[in-house]
Amino acid sequence: MVKALIVIALSCVLFRLGGWGRVPFLGFMNAKWWRWLALPYLIAGAYHNIIALVLFYIATNISYGENSPLNVIGRDAKWLVYGACFGLASFPILGMWALAQAVSGAIGFWGLMKLSNDGINGKKLDHAIVEICFPIFGLCMLLFIK
Repeated sequence: MVKALIVIALSCVLFRLGGWGRVPFLGFMNAKWWRWLALPYLIAGAYHNIIALVLFYIATNISYGENSPLNVIGRDAKWLVYGACFGLASFPILGMWALAQAVSGAIGFWGLMKLSNDGINGKKLDHAIVEICFPIFGLCMLLFIK
């Protein structure tokens, strides 16, 4: 459980570093590499699973922004798909529990993005909070494995 907490906490930091108002990766490379490369290596390394590395790399490279190829399915569906793919990337680690992880990731990401874009009573969630909090939803099932 301690390993999972550390992985989740570091994933939150890496997901944020690769997000809005980014910090360049290694000082000069595209900041998205924090999310695209460092986060998959962290998770795969912690759980000694090369397949997880590939799946998290793919999942973090899915675009959910304005230029996303997923725009054809609609904004909310795009957010659900992104969150579900991130959760499913843990399949090599979690096995069938990755399905629950996919649901958690999908609902969590959709909810956070909805609050960031639409808000409640005119108040919107800062997108930085979305980037910090999403890995909690996308990786929470790791807490339940040995």
